[in-house]
Amino acid sequence: MQMKTDAQNYFPEIDLSQFWDDDELALEEYVDDTPDDLLIASVENELGYKLPASYIALMKQHNGGIPYATCFPLPADDDAEEQDYIEITGFLSIGRKKMNSLCGAAGNKLFKDAWHYPDYGVYICDCPSAGFDLILLDYRYCGPEGEPSVAYVNIEDDEIITLAPDFATFVQNLAEESELVSLETDRAYEIQIVEEADFSPLLIKMCRNCGIPQAEQWVRAVAREVVEQKNYFALHEDPLSWLMYDLEYLLYSFAFPKASVKQYLHDYPLILAEDGEFSTNGYAPAFVADWMETRIKEGKLKPAGVMVGQKNALVFTTETMEQIVLQCKAIAEKYDL
Repeated sequence: MQMKTDAQNYFPEIDLSQFWDDDELALEEYVDDTPDDLLIASVENELGYKLPASYIALMKQHNGGIPYATCFPLPADDDAEEQDYIEITGFLSIGRKKMNSLCGAAGNKLFKDAWHYPDYGVYICDCPSAGFDLILLDYRYCGPEGEPSVAYVNIEDDEIITLAPDFATFVQNLAEESELVSLETDRAYEIQIVEEADFSPLLIKMCRNCGIPQAEQWVRAVAREVVEQKNYFALHEDPLSWLMYDLEYLLYSFAFPKASVKQYLHDYPLILAEDGEFSTNGYAPAFVADWMETRIKEGKLKPAGVMVGQKNALVFTTETMEQIVLQCKAIAEKYDL
């Protein structure tokens, strides 16, 4: 299994060829040459944090700049007349040459040393306020080598708001201001899909044959939680997506105990990616491959090797299965499904 290097693998819902607004300001102050691995390592060393692979991939596709979609919607307030959102100006490039780069004149050193922003991670976007608020890769809970969430930091109001569980989710939730009017309608539709839409034939068979009475409820509950976090139903590299990958494989391995890993990867699109009304309408194969590779390395997925015909099958360890069940139960308790 190969690691992803193509930015499109991280942002499957975005047409990256139409993502950037390369006006004069962007080209002069933000956009830099494609960073090589030596520069990336140097910048990471200076910052003291390992940059997310998804951020690096996007910067290798277009190193810094101003996107057309600059608004990140906040959770809806039933009493609000309009959708509230946070707006960014642009993405800081990986480098030092451009003023708006991670280690440039208007970069992290300025934010932390002169403007006294907290050193919780790496500031990657500036905002129209020109100093009062920034977007942060937040490493407080994962450590400097981990996968950071994305947060909004307002130094004037002493406010920090977590926006997304990872960088890819943050980027894919950006919208143009004109699009925000329809976001709540779209979100309501996504909720209806995950709560009521028909499962694919394969997912129906998995739920019926896995021996877990709550299987359908758990699948819908985890999907509902995904929509709560992302406003749409899609799986990426965040912890909640990985829980869904775990649950899918748990049900599949119970329903088809002799199926090989190769067969599972072949069947995966037919579970909830490309078949049935209950669907993510596509998926990134590399995400699933990386999830499985990591679970094997962690020792959470191990060869079955018990029954005849299970030679190439993998199963979760008992401890891992218990963890998956506890997580699914906790989420299911939040929703009446």
